[in-house]
Amino acid sequence: MADAIMDNQQERMGHGRCESAARPAALEPRHWGWGEGGGTRLVLLTAAIIAVAITARLIPSIGTGSAHPVTGSYPWTVALAQLPATAVPGRAAGRLVPAPHSSSAAHSLQSHGVTMARKWGLGGVPLRPPKASRPLKQVFGGKNFGVLARVPTRDNVVFLTIDDGAEKDPLFAEMVRDLSIPFTSFLTDYASRDNYGYFKHIQELGHHPIENHTATHPDMPKLSFQKQRDEICQQQDNLEEATGVRPRLFRPPYGNYNETTLSAARTCGLKGVVLWSAEAFPDRIDYPTPERKLGPGDIILTHFRGPGQWRGTMVDMLRRVLRAAADQGLAVAALEDYV
Repeated sequence: MADAIMDNQQERMGHGRCESAARPAALEPRHWGWGEGGGTRLVLLTAAIIAVAITARLIPSIGTGSAHPVTGSYPWTVALAQLPATAVPGRAAGRLVPAPHSSSAAHSLQSHGVTMARKWGLGGVPLRPPKASRPLKQVFGGKNFGVLARVPTRDNVVFLTIDDGAEKDPLFAEMVRDLSIPFTSFLTDYASRDNYGYFKHIQELGHHPIENHTATHPDMPKLSFQKQRDEICQQQDNLEEATGVRPRLFRPPYGNYNETTLSAARTCGLKGVVLWSAEAFPDRIDYPTPERKLGPGDIILTHFRGPGQWRGTMVDMLRRVLRAAADQGLAVAALEDYV
């Protein structure tokens, strides 16, 4: 291959000769217009050509290999869409990552997961959720305005939801990114407004939707229909302006609601109400059963809070949730995949 490349170089750089013309018996610097020092330059060029030839033998697919039937890329790249869901922090559809072989890529991703788990004090890599076996779009769709405290699924998954927005811990955002943990935020304006950018940044990682938790966090059943509607609709506008996405789910403060609340939420364009079945803190989990266990479909409530309100940090809280879920064979899944 090196000889072929050299022959081609000679033919193309000759002075007006056609490709069928005879080539000189020896390569002399004067034919290349190099003058003095041409010999040294020729040695360097020859070395470069040999390097290209060696590389071509090591990667035979270059120039001759067929493109991947799905991605259109060649074998030294692998599409993130083909890798396990949530395997790569901040993954985006269609992006490519270098990988000599798919098996090597999987090993690299596993090594990354182990490294990140150790970084955040976990005994193992968090379990990855399966593809939702029974999507429940019909629960919150059409005329069916649902209220859920637990997702009706047999998948071994639970769902993390985080309320209010007062604490904006950069380490928590880093942990979520490193471990690719999905969760849903229910934000109230009075607690979040000073830095909606923090939540938008997390939202853009993927599988972190931002939903409605009212503007001022009132006890909704104590308000008239119009005041309840104002609380909900105003926060719809606030969140759309701040994040570019209009929420579809609502969580009433304290979990308190009445039929007036549901009517008001519907008029603001929301599709359903999400409550919870367990609550997480840095130092404990309040379980839904006397057996102190989580089960498939449990929705876990927690809050954007810090040491000023808790005995620990949001990192401590997330670590506790991940350990509890893993101990019971459960993965944290994206609520949006089910409702």
